[in-house]
Amino acid sequence: MQKYLWIILFMALIACDKQSTQQSPSSNSTVTPVAESKTKTYDGPLGISKGIPVEEVEKKFGFKSFAPGTFIFTGKTPKLIDGASGYFIVATPNQGVCKVVVQFRVENLNGEGTQLKEKVDQMKDLIALKYGEYTEKFDFVTEDVYRRNPSFWTMALLKDSATYSYGWQSDKREKGLPNNLKSIDISASANSISKGTVDIQYEFDNFPLCQKEMKEAKAANL
Repeated sequence: MQKYLWIILFMALIACDKQSTQQSPSSNSTVTPVAESKTKTYDGPLGISKGIPVEEVEKKFGFKSFAPGTFIFTGKTPKLIDGASGYFIVATPNQGVCKVVVQFRVENLNGEGTQLKEKVDQMKDLIALKYGEYTEKFDFVTEDVYRRNPSFWTMALLKDSATYSYGWQSDKREKGLPNNLKSIDISASANSISKGTVDIQYEFDNFPLCQKEMKEAKAANL
């Protein structure tokens, strides 16, 4: 399922890398969805829907390009979540919006990563209230040295040797997911042994076409 945000590109193409999280403000407050914008909202997650044109993402919602050539934009979505440290949209010229990510920064981690796991579980419970139970869970450590020493779990996460996440897959649900969503993923990532992030990724069903367009754009410069 991922491994990091965007497991993405996917990571490079889709998510915010570990440096991006360091630029975000820190907050560990209780997460409660709140509407804080007078900008037109859509029916999708955070007030964003599939296919919104890049021009609207930039001019109407005020998002800025995260980095040249990545098709990732950062800003504030029409609907905000208390405690979030960053919002990201993936959008391409032909497909428009195909992915939305909200990120939470978690600090003062212990070796077991308790705080990150608790945050992931908290968000899992909230997502389940709206979308139903998750369809998959990943909780494993790939290297024996970390499996034998639970107190090194955060280090394992930092070294990409641990995964803790939940997923909602539309094709694994009887009624699918609403608003053209293909999947929802909640996952933990470490930026250091004491700091990490929890990401909620909402992927629309046009995301594979976005990936294709992003790869073609990169290939065009070769």
